[in-house]
Amino acid sequence: MPYCSNCGTKNEEGARFCANCGTIIETQPFISLPRTTGKKFPVQGIIILCGIIIIAIIALIVLAGGGNVAKDCKRVLENIIQKDNKLRGKIKVTSVNVNKSYEETALGMTVRTVEFDAEIIYLENLNTTSQLDMGWFKSLEIPYSSKGKKEKVNGEMYFTKTSKGWKGPDDNIDKEDYIERERESSKDFSTARAYDHARICQENLTKIDGAKEQWALEWKVPNGTAVPSNFLDNPTYFGPNGYVKKKPICPAGGIYIINPIGVDPQCSIAIKDPSSQHRMPQ
Repeated sequence: MPYCSNCGTKNEEGARFCANCGTIIETQPFISLPRTTGKKFPVQGIIILCGIIIIAIIALIVLAGGGNVAKDCKRVLENIIQKDNKLRGKIKVTSVNVNKSYEETALGMTVRTVEFDAEIIYLENLNTTSQLDMGWFKSLEIPYSSKGKKEKVNGEMYFTKTSKGWKGPDDNIDKEDYIERERESSKDFSTARAYDHARICQENLTKIDGAKEQWALEWKVPNGTAVPSNFLDNPTYFGPNGYVKKKPICPAGGIYIINPIGVDPQCSIAIKDPSSQHRMPQ
């Protein structure tokens, strides 16, 4: 119900003039207020925000890791300098920058290789170039220079992973132990390679046997029938459009004997050495 703005009289709905004083009744337009509840944040925005947070966390981890590696390198250099009679007290490491750091497994050990640049300052005159023993048959060349000068040197450093953390070259790695590890690893490698060759040869013999059976079915021949002498070299049977896409070759240099239908194919290595695994799997 509208009220008169002049006398305050309550008037009928829709009245244009006040029934008491005749003043024009002003009507207020309807104003639609915006909804403030139930509004959802766009899904795409949430995904982007999460991505930014994840990238930031990863970047912090990487930076922290790189900083730790640089600190380890600086500590190792300082320790090695202290153990070197020619350089002790003559140079000081002021900073180390890691250019590249990666891990790999070799000789039964996990090794971290670090490529670095180091800035050194000369506390005394150094009249000759010195080789700083970095372990693992590596050395770092320290050029001669005068007191107060700064130089940048670069090299590689290796850390070995142990149950107590990373072992650096300042821990006096035993070279004889390294050589023995290398010798044992070579034996293990030879054994692993021989096993791998035998496995591949068995797979090849299985493919040859399958091709023989397919040929026998196609030509409807009984067991004991000899296969063509050029069976392995015929692209109709061993080629892009053949029974087998590629001619099988023994990785250890053995020669395959096809044999008649119904008889397992053989590798010459197993014929010469009955204990060899270069034979059809049973």
